[in-house]
Amino acid sequence: MIAVKPNADNQPSVTLTLESMGVLLGILVSVSMLLTGVVQVITKFNSIDEKIRDLKEANTANDKAINEVKSVSLQLIQIDKKLDLHLQNYESRNDMLALIIGQMKEVDEHNRERWKEEIAKTNAEVKQLENYLQQSTSFRVRE
Repeated sequence: MIAVKPNADNQPSVTLTLESMGVLLGILVSVSMLLTGVVQVITKFNSIDEKIRDLKEANTANDKAINEVKSVSLQLIQIDKKLDLHLQNYESRNDMLALIIGQMKEVDEHNRERWKEEIAKTNAEVKQLENYLQQSTSFRVRE
């Protein structure tokens, strides 16, 4: 223990004994070990904090990438819808052209039949005129 002895001068003095020195050194070692432990705990907390910060940054980067993927996905969906519309438009125009061509073929066939009949009538009339002219005059048909 630490003993205080009064001096002749009536001033208090501190006398350190071996036992009190051992106690003081034990206290100092214990305090330094506690401080070392506290420093290690603080260091671990800082390390964990840095790792959390890095994870948040990585998470932010992942969120940005996810948002970009979503944006590209939406754009692809829009392009796909536009493509579907263009394909439907193409098919409907193709069908319309097929109908128009079919109608034009029908009209052409109808006109050919009508003209065949008209030509046959005209040939018959010409033949009648030739026969009439040959009978009534000296008309001869040249070929």
